[in-house]
Amino acid sequence: MSYETQNKLYDNIASHTHQQLVEIDDALNGSGEFDLRMKFCLLLGTYVKRCSNLMLTADKNKLVSTDELYLSISESFENMGFLGVDCEVIRAASKMLPPALLIAAYDLFEAVIETVLDTVCAFSVRIMPSENVLMTIETDSLSPDVERLRVSLPQLRLSSFVEDDIRHLTLSIGGDGNE
Repeated sequence: MSYETQNKLYDNIASHTHQQLVEIDDALNGSGEFDLRMKFCLLLGTYVKRCSNLMLTADKNKLVSTDELYLSISESFENMGFLGVDCEVIRAASKMLPPALLIAAYDLFEAVIETVLDTVCAFSVRIMPSENVLMTIETDSLSPDVERLRVSLPQLRLSSFVEDDIRHLTLSIGGDGNE
């Protein structure tokens, strides 16, 4: 890889994770309970690390296993546990997909976490529950801000509904954006 290509990749990673890096800086320099701020930084730092790994993998591979998404979400959930959130991640059989889909799915997962973190007690993710569904998310947080979340790729469709005080989000492959 040429120096220029490598720099462009690192610039893309820095740009992609910029918001979380700003939030980490704000938390480190903020006030409030130190322990809670550090746990929040750990959660955001995990996203930065795992998203960076996905982007580096994407640069070298046309297809990536859904196992990489599973590992990323699992590590994020480990850190959510430190914040008192009950988490579960389930995966079906692995599938090879374009890495952009996995990055977009992890971005959506992170956006949901950041949106509901103040009100969530339980969070569940299923990866590849069916042929055309990449991921489903269920959470007990009914934050209306979740309805404003969008996916970044036209190949993905995000749908959401609430049933029995549980928010259900479905990220489908082959979509027309958001429902």
